Amino acid sequence: MKLSSLKFLCIAGALSLSASAAHGAKILVDHDDGLDNGIHDASVRNGGFEDPFTGSDEPFSNTTNWQNIGTGNQGANARRININDTGLYSSVNNTTDLILYGLDTEHTIGVGHEFTLEYRARNAFNATADSTITAELFYTDTDLIDGTATTFASLVATNMSQSFETFNATFAPIETGDAAVGKNLFLKFQQTAGPGFTRTDSWSLTVVPEPTSLLVGAIGLGGIAMRRRRK
Repeated sequence: MKLSSLKFLCIAGALSLSASAAHGAKILVDHDDGLDNGIHDASVRNGGFEDPFTGSDEPFSNTTNWQNIGTGNQGANARRININDTGLYSSVNNTTDLILYGLDTEHTIGVGHEFTLEYRARNAFNATADSTITAELFYTDTDLIDGTATTFASLVATNMSQSFETFNATFAPIETGDAAVGKNLFLKFQQTAGPGFTRTDSWSLTVVPEPTSLLVGAIGLGGIAMRRRRK
């Protein structure tokens, strides 16, 4: 094969690799929906509130990954099994206890990162159409979850019914110079309005990395192949 042909194939392959990788998402939070169909097949950072299974009502101290970063009742239940979407458990939310669910995604925010957040939510006991859940992606000044928070993306669930509904959003990619770059990514949510109780379940958070960096890496692989061919 001529070098020019090899060069063309390497570059074409690199571009193809970049295009396919750019559409691949890294899973930061997820749940197991039990369908085994290649989507939501495993729990990642306890996105379904299933870990560990011990009883019907579980506090934050016995709920893996999640913690109460609010100022209210630290002994309040984090999850319960009487209403659920997938699995057995769902989160228990209200405005009275001032509960604020917090989770460390263990991901470092980078330029071009595009985040997609999804969860399922519903009204429960005494909740009305005014009951609202607000989920936020944020970073802090200390890179610890209890530092001073700066929210850069949010997803609100409102006008909920007595059945689980899906709420999702894909946020604008992180830009060069954004203060979020290089910071640890955290997720938080709480019931922010309305009476009664609401429930959430089946959380998912993914990130698509910067396409440019993938392209550079792919072309670099092509260059290595060309050098080996010359030898």
